[in-house]
Amino acid sequence: MRLQSDPVDFAHRAIAKRYWTVTAVRANATAGFPSLAYTTGLTSLGHPELIVYGLDPGIAGSILNTVGHRISRGGGALTAGERLAGFIGDDLDLMVIEALTTSDLRVARAVYGEVSAWQLVWPDATGEYPWSTHYGMARTAQPLAGLPAA
Repeated sequence: MRLQSDPVDFAHRAIAKRYWTVTAVRANATAGFPSLAYTTGLTSLGHPELIVYGLDPGIAGSILNTVGHRISRGGGALTAGERLAGFIGDDLDLMVIEALTTSDLRVARAVYGEVSAWQLVWPDATGEYPWSTHYGMARTAQPLAGLPAA
């Protein structure tokens, strides 16, 4: 992943070309913050931005770009509760939830002001999601920006 000296300017240039950009923030274990990665530019395509917490920034960026390409090529908008297969293992799906808070999407908010977003939530090794009582990881590994679809 490239480092950008001015991520807001870079986002503006990408959006002008009908693209998006991915901003990745590495974890700060001392402060207790997990890694996160999110898009800026899908709003201009009429779609909520995307965010992923707790994955390696390179992996998260690859996921976000792949899903962004699906959206931009007319593959359909995401919906709450949708499962996305093939990103983290043969039998483990990402789950789409509506992000009720977008405060971590700083570049997107600098470009657009308020934004809406979908969070792509990954399960633990047994397929359990963070809202499950059997989730096998620390809740801080992947904060939830919203609630799962009912």
